[in-house]
Amino acid sequence: MADAWRAARSVPGFTQAARLHFIEPSPVLQAKLAERYVDQDPIFLDQFEDIPRDAPVLLIANEWLDCLPVQQYARVGDAWHERVIGLDEAGELAFGLNADALPPEINPDHSAYV
Repeated sequence: MADAWRAARSVPGFTQAARLHFIEPSPVLQAKLAERYVDQDPIFLDQFEDIPRDAPVLLIANEWLDCLPVQQYARVGDAWHERVIGLDEAGELAFGLNADALPPEINPDHSAYV
């Protein structure tokens, strides 16, 4: 947010017209954001649906984007396997590989899968 706000200052009138809304459930992080952006008088919301709809919205969703699912693949011998997360013998989360290789027509030998 600091980088985006710094860039916004280069547009005349932008920061004066903008109203900062944060969707942040943590009271500790709300306090830190309120202190950091005290001059902008930030507003804290409980959920995405609470964003006001009476003005244009510029949404910066860094943490949300970090949570999107990603598929990863690893090459074992001549075949590609999807990387998965499961439970190990102790019941803890652990990375593993799907035992079934991807069909050859789906995984031609391209560096994009590395």
